[in-house]
Amino acid sequence: MYVLKTANVPDLAPNEEVEVVERPYYGGDAIRAGNEAFLWFSGTDQRLAWHAEVSRVEPSDDGRVIVTVRLISQSTPGALTLADLAPVRNARDGNALSELSRKLYRHAHDKVAGLSEEEALLLRQYFPG
Repeated sequence: MYVLKTANVPDLAPNEEVEVVERPYYGGDAIRAGNEAFLWFSGTDQRLAWHAEVSRVEPSDDGRVIVTVRLISQSTPGALTLADLAPVRNARDGNALSELSRKLYRHAHDKVAGLSEEEALLLRQYFPG
């Protein structure tokens, strides 16, 4: 299970494939085809955006990974946002929300990061079905 923090990609639809090229952190270099992934949009509208399945992973020449995901479902309206993560950004309590916040914002740039089962469970609640 992984989270891909990347720039907002507008006008996406389920079953569409999206390519994300980012640096791996927090075990993100272990990502493989078939893994579950979540897209977190960065930029001005920082939020949980999509639940996806990894369809292809390739190395990049500059230390990043090229991850292609097939979108499964869009997050529910008002799903997890930067405003929800900001208050727990520096917490060291081991809570899934604070750990997710740390992984997304410990390094300023976009990334591919591994998730614990608890963090993935937290993110799954923001998707229908």
